[in-house]
Amino acid sequence: MELWCPLALRADRCEYTPKEGSNGEGILLGMRVGAARSRCYPAPMVHPVNLEIFAPGFDSSWLYVDRDGKRFCCEVAYEPIVTNARMNAPGNITWAIFDGDCISHYHRMEPNKAQFALKNAESRIEAAVEKGRFLRANSLEELASIIHVPADNLLRTVDRYNHMCETGVDKDFGAPARFLSSVKNPPFYACKIAAWLLDVPYGLHVNNRSAVCDENDDPIDGLYAVGNVQGDFFANSYPVTMPGISHGRALTFGHLVGRALALGYEEELCDLAL
Repeated sequence: MELWCPLALRADRCEYTPKEGSNGEGILLGMRVGAARSRCYPAPMVHPVNLEIFAPGFDSSWLYVDRDGKRFCCEVAYEPIVTNARMNAPGNITWAIFDGDCISHYHRMEPNKAQFALKNAESRIEAAVEKGRFLRANSLEELASIIHVPADNLLRTVDRYNHMCETGVDKDFGAPARFLSSVKNPPFYACKIAAWLLDVPYGLHVNNRSAVCDENDDPIDGLYAVGNVQGDFFANSYPVTMPGISHGRALTFGHLVGRALALGYEEELCDLAL
């Protein structure tokens, strides 16, 4: 991880395998017989998972600021850009900022699921505050003091952000109007952006038959790679808008390679895939 994907080490926790459970042995074994690694940068699968109501994650987007109290990314939910941006932020910390109108804001963001998601919303917000997951204040200055960001920066950030919420046009990062939620009415809340690492798809350089290749793109006789040891498939970030694609490609290419080898027509493997 330190060598190939140091960004992922900035995640809060790893949920995929226990420590020492996956150390890239498949990649190292391939390299020992001349295999090249993927041409692409690894694609850390990191989600902004937080189980509290309204917590930033897959379906809610609030104003995000770094430790300097400045906005620095597009807050659209569903995308890994949120956690990737957080892990690149100064001090590896980001705060979601929202206000007392969060319930109505959520109705606008997620009208189809709001009725279910907002059940007992007020009591759940209070529970999050009591547990310290949400920090609450009666003014933005007080909130800035609680989360240790410069108050003047936070006030300027909120002022500019609110103006863009009014116009419905995010001139800075392009977030759609649906996900612009003004911060005007107390109480004001802050919540840390979580970053949970699930997996790091990365692997060996392969051709269109899943055959492992060397640095000259020539296949190594008899060596194939499928699943997350197969490289050249994902790059930079995992596409969360297509659920199951990691397991799906493992099953698909595993089946194609296994069948081709068993029947003795691996040279026609790329045609099978088509």
